[in-house]
Amino acid sequence: IEHHRSQIQYEKKAIRRKQLEQAFPLNPLMKSFLGFLQTQSADTKKYFLQWMKVFMDELSSGHLGKLRRDYHKLWTEILARKKSKGKNSVNSQLLGRLDALSDEINDSSIGLEHLLREVGQIYEALDLMKSEKESFIKLPEVAAELMILGYPVELMDGDASYVPLRWVGAIFDRLIKRLGDKRVFVLSVLGIQSTGKSTLLNAMFGLQFSVSAGRCTRGAFMQLIPVGQELQQDLGFDFVLVVDTEGLRLKELKETLLHETKKKCENLIELQKEQRKLDARKLEYEDELLRRSRELAVTLKGKSLSERELRDNFTLVWDKWIFKVSRASCPPEHVDIDAEIEDVLLEHFKEPGFHEQIRSFQKGEEFSFEMEKHIMKTEYLGFTPDPWDIFNGDVIDFQHLTDNIIARVKTNIDKKEQEKRDYSQNFIHEILNEVQKGVNSVPSDAKCTFNRKYSIDLSLYLCKMAAERFKAMHETFQKANDTAEYLNSKREDFFQYFQISCQGATSITTFARFLCDKIEPALRRAVYEKTAKAIAEDMQGKFPDFRGNRANLEVCILRYLAEEENFEYFKQYLKFPKEFFQSYIERRVKSYCLDGSRRLEKFFDSSISLLCGNILSAVSLSTQIVKFRKNSEDKVSLWLDEFCRELSEVISLPRSDLKVIEHQEVTDIEFLNNVMSEAVDDLRDRLQKEFADADMNAFSTQPHTILVEHFSGCWEQCPFCGAVCTNAMQGHDGDHQLVFHRLRAFVGA
Repeated sequence: IEHHRSQIQYEKKAIRRKQLEQAFPLNPLMKSFLGFLQTQSADTKKYFLQWMKVFMDELSSGHLGKLRRDYHKLWTEILARKKSKGKNSVNSQLLGRLDALSDEINDSSIGLEHLLREVGQIYEALDLMKSEKESFIKLPEVAAELMILGYPVELMDGDASYVPLRWVGAIFDRLIKRLGDKRVFVLSVLGIQSTGKSTLLNAMFGLQFSVSAGRCTRGAFMQLIPVGQELQQDLGFDFVLVVDTEGLRLKELKETLLHETKKKCENLIELQKEQRKLDARKLEYEDELLRRSRELAVTLKGKSLSERELRDNFTLVWDKWIFKVSRASCPPEHVDIDAEIEDVLLEHFKEPGFHEQIRSFQKGEEFSFEMEKHIMKTEYLGFTPDPWDIFNGDVIDFQHLTDNIIARVKTNIDKKEQEKRDYSQNFIHEILNEVQKGVNSVPSDAKCTFNRKYSIDLSLYLCKMAAERFKAMHETFQKANDTAEYLNSKREDFFQYFQISCQGATSITTFARFLCDKIEPALRRAVYEKTAKAIAEDMQGKFPDFRGNRANLEVCILRYLAEEENFEYFKQYLKFPKEFFQSYIERRVKSYCLDGSRRLEKFFDSSISLLCGNILSAVSLSTQIVKFRKNSEDKVSLWLDEFCRELSEVISLPRSDLKVIEHQEVTDIEFLNNVMSEAVDDLRDRLQKEFADADMNAFSTQPHTILVEHFSGCWEQCPFCGAVCTNAMQGHDGDHQLVFHRLRAFVGA
């Protein structure tokens, strides 16, 4: 590496030496330009520079005018073709000519920025060659003087995408020497070429960024603006440094970005169209099944048939229709998830013998962190020969990091399962990235770190663990989107509809039972959600820990640490504050709910009673609205509309799930009200017995998670003392905040 670095330095010096050979002796233009700026007064310099800009613009204005006319003519032709024949009709040859004209316009432009760019290159070459010429030392003073006079100085060469760091640094050093260490507010403007930003800045601040003669800056230019003394105190700064940027993004990059974005958007739109078609096809099949069920029910109405006989008749029609649907459907695409995981792992690690390790991995095998196998010393860049050389606390921290990586991966998979997403190979890469992120989280100054075997073993375990869940996700997704599978999942609903149609006036009880069967899973989910919120709100009202903000919670945690006198708790709190906050809140919630007083069961009972009361109110209100309608048609459909609307804020019950019973002949709405009341009471009793044995694991959103989100904020730690930022906003603007720093001893310093 050192040899390669010295070779690069040698080549750089050779290039700089060639620059100096061509630059010296200075040509008459540069000699006169620098000599004038170094000897004349400030007013004379302003006069000289202003007229020099005018004369330089005149030199190129004639030729540039012709080029601009050609450019405008060609651009108009391209736009006309796009409009008349579509975007694909634009000839690549025309676009090539347009690019060539754009480059020629830039090459034909000349201004003061080109002269100052040359001065910067001379300075950088002389600085690298360790020149001690007095004229060389004064070059940054020339640029600093121009900035003080209000002229822009180039910060970045846009043609070469090069920032002359030594030159810019020397200019700032001279500015500090001339003006003192002043407070500066930097205002930067980003954007592509020729969008009028330079003109806007010139108009707003009275600046002199180049916009004349059809030219615009390519690169980054900085101009210094002094702030009036009467405003300095209010604004909090003495100067404004305006940075104008133009044309920094390559056209190819812009086109690639637009192309890829457009492609992804088109793919998304196409997927949405296909999803809408699939949903429409499902509805058509449902309507057809309902129609056939009604026709069959008409032929059987009035006959005294047992449920078995009804089911046999229904099965004949059902099997014929499902066979027809299955023949029209495309077979589901088979995905070998195990093979994909193996390919991704082999491509990612490229480790000899890894293929055999993957094949020999046993199903259900757990990952065990072992310090001898998975840690290496950073100072020796090798495997740790003696595990006892490592401080035991470091090992505990590594185990904690490992647990966090595994927990994050499992949480991500949980989220995907809840969203009912299909498997994607990207999920495997996400797992590998999560492992790498955890490995990179070890501080660079740590005595030891994870080795490569750790990354391999943990990645293999996580991918194999996730494989089974990915298979289940893929199977669930295929069933949900396969038309035949979807209809089979609703077979019992259609049979109940058929049964109700056959029973006639005696069907109200079956109708109520069907409706309660649909309400039950939605009610169960609502009970868990409402109970979780109720527990969180109750604890916020009763526990001092959760009454205030996060600072108040931290005080309670510190008191808890002092009372427990557990050294491991202190270490976890100092090194992993966010995780410790979460575990502390979780402990408090579980202690409160599972203390032997049946408190959790009481919360469930309260939620069930309240939600069942809402259902009964919705039943009563829907009955009152529909009862007085003279038109008996569609009474059930209207009743269901009102019922779902009343429950929309407390229970998620899709109206589409009740489509199969919306056209039933229910004439006695009052009787329906009574039957539904009895059915809801039975449902309440059944759920109360079920929830009597429920525990905290059944919540989809845990009560402690609600409290954790409430007290969430910025968790960045001070790099010197480890104290946590007190800002309540995650990803906040501005600097991080602390009430006070901790002793350095807390982080082992």
